[in-house]
Amino acid sequence: MAKTTKELALDFIEQHGDGNLFAADITVTLTIHGQAVEVETVWKSKGEDKVYLHCGCQEFEGDIDIDSLSLPNLRTLRGVFTGYLSGKSTQESKPWKFDEQAFIGQYCPMEGGNDYLGWIDDICKLLDGEAEPGDAASTGEYADYTEEELRKELKRLTTIVLHQAVDEYVNQKCRVS
Repeated sequence: MAKTTKELALDFIEQHGDGNLFAADITVTLTIHGQAVEVETVWKSKGEDKVYLHCGCQEFEGDIDIDSLSLPNLRTLRGVFTGYLSGKSTQESKPWKFDEQAFIGQYCPMEGGNDYLGWIDDICKLLDGEAEPGDAASTGEYADYTEEELRKELKRLTTIVLHQAVDEYVNQKCRVS
């Protein structure tokens, strides 16, 4: 008889003590309400017969009852646990992913406006052909740039904005209390 996903999770906890997926070098990303959510650990509740996943993403961090997952998410977990328990990795080695837009959205300082973001928006409108007559993109200094010049300037401005975001990240995460 095939084991349930919950039973496979319990086997994983038994074999890997603390249930820490990161320590086992396993990356599991589930989709919950359209949001990619990374599973950090799997753990069994001592007071009840439940198995939980500790998950996190930009908008959410918390514990999810494994029995409440959708079928596609349960299949993902089954594949991961089955692969790990059989000694085979079911996940391909993926290069590290960086969601530049989400990082900028969270950490780019917006107080008082950010001219760089406005200029990036103007350049994107010009490159995409979405600049309307009379708007800043079609009348500003970038209106006369070639496509190559626009792409070069977009790269330069994006670098500046990423530096701003990294500085803000460091300020928020490395504050001495």
